[in-house]
Amino acid sequence: MKKNVEEYYGVKVYWPNNKDRHLNYCVYKLIFPSGKIYVGCVSRKNDNVESRIRDHCRRAMGGNTLSASIIRNEGQFKVEIIRICKSSEEAREHEKYQINGYAREIYNTATNTNTYYNSYNNYKGIINKVLLNDKCL
Repeated sequence: MKKNVEEYYGVKVYWPNNKDRHLNYCVYKLIFPSGKIYVGCVSRKNDNVESRIRDHCRRAMGGNTLSASIIRNEGQFKVEIIRICKSSEEAREHEKYQINGYAREIYNTATNTNTYYNSYNNYKGIINKVLLNDKCL
């Protein structure tokens, strides 16, 4: 976490390279110093990774969600692109695929008290966003 550092709303963001900032239709991962991760996607045509990251940081300043709390408490994260997609649908589907994979790890390591997740519609097996400790992976 050394170069390509930007600060958005007081949160330090580490980019692996500058070209990733402008990607559309992709799945990304935010990696926090504590080892927790967040999986998200860019699925709107006129959006890109950098605008999504700025939005996460802005919402964290006043939000009461688990992800907002972790962004506020950690104060920094690294961005990693998991997959570049060709369409909005592909991005959303691959995001679900990645999240469900992490969710299986959460359920398989239920004894880890540093594991967090935010469930979507309380469906079994369907997780909207995931925050967990890397030791679970």
